[in-house]
Amino acid sequence: MGAWLQGQLRARELASENREIRAVLAGPHRYRGMLAAAAALLSLAGFGVYTVLGLESAQLAVALIALAGIIAVIASSIPMWNRILRFAHGEPVAPATPRSSHE
Repeated sequence: MGAWLQGQLRARELASENREIRAVLAGPHRYRGMLAAAAALLSLAGFGVYTVLGLESAQLAVALIALAGIIAVIASSIPMWNRILRFAHGEPVAPATPRSSHE
């Protein structure tokens, strides 16, 4: 979540230098921030109730759920990285739309 926020703030600071890449990445990707925030909140909540709920006996299940959350956050960046790579290779990149942002 911190990396996403830092990226958003840095992109605003360097607006003129990042104009082309911002155009490539433009589109509805606020869900990534919400997904990262939800994963962070669920992790903190799980940490807070770990002992209370007796989750010590289900360590593997807790670890797998945490791993699934991490994978979901990382996987949500794949469409944006695909767009960046196409742009870097000089390939045409269509404007981002709700449908094309889930490539």
